[in-house]
Amino acid sequence: MDDFTYYRSVSRLCFVPRLCSPQYRRKTLSSFLWSTWLRFPQSIRCRFYRFLLLFSRPSSNSPHLLRLPFGLYAKLRSSGGKDIIQEALALQFVADYTSIPVPEVLDLFEASSSSLDGPVMILSRIRGTPISRISSLDALTDDQQTKIADVLRDWLNQLQYLQSPYGRTLCGYLGAEFTSYRINTSTTVGPYRSQDRFHETACCSMTSSHDPKVCALAAIIRQKRYDISFVHGNVSPENVLLDRKGVPVGLVGWECAAWMPSYWELTAGAWSVRGRAGEDVWSHILVRCLPQYTDELKVERELWKTYTPY
Repeated sequence: MDDFTYYRSVSRLCFVPRLCSPQYRRKTLSSFLWSTWLRFPQSIRCRFYRFLLLFSRPSSNSPHLLRLPFGLYAKLRSSGGKDIIQEALALQFVADYTSIPVPEVLDLFEASSSSLDGPVMILSRIRGTPISRISSLDALTDDQQTKIADVLRDWLNQLQYLQSPYGRTLCGYLGAEFTSYRINTSTTVGPYRSQDRFHETACCSMTSSHDPKVCALAAIIRQKRYDISFVHGNVSPENVLLDRKGVPVGLVGWECAAWMPSYWELTAGAWSVRGRAGEDVWSHILVRCLPQYTDELKVERELWKTYTPY
């Protein structure tokens, strides 16, 4: 059984064809036209997408994301295709159960040719500009930071209310491995049977080389029983889109979405700007969204001194 068929069969929360099914689309002229297009055989749609790819441009958000004509994006396989399917399902899940503006999954199919192989996801465009392309983080004024934090706080709190169907297991959307740039950039990770097992791994392990005070803090806070909730997993300036007034209008780049301890959104988001200009500004914005996890961020920053996911 190939990965595409397997991941379709094991999904507990939704079924892949539902992502693009006409009855689940908003009733507009464009949705009617696209629903009609989806009734064409996959082979015809695939040929059309391959033609569009001739005019594609790489996106600055991800090496696997291509910008197509007509305001479309194509996301291609990066680890056997499993991540593409999980991301598509995660996007549908977030769209169904939150008000967070995310790209719409327009098509998801298995391609097999010399130029296009594996699962491919076709996405809609959200009109907005990544924070990282508007200005440097250090140049953000207090008012601009407040606008960003106020909206992000609402979005991240909505995700915190989405409780895992897999008990205490830390895992991807489908209960198996997942992508995390904070843990390992070269391969998928997990699942972890519990938060304690996760905290014993190299990415979370405190050693004698770390600050003794932070080690003591880590020992205390890791006795907490965190909620296991849904996280974006990579809330970076590249993945938050702003309108012309500087207000967030979209959250993209959901390849790291997973069921993780509730503090993970803050620590993984802070990691996304580690060593870059504006690191403290972005961390401050995220802390304003999730202030209850400032101790966890202190421990996280101490871990950065010895651990690298590269």
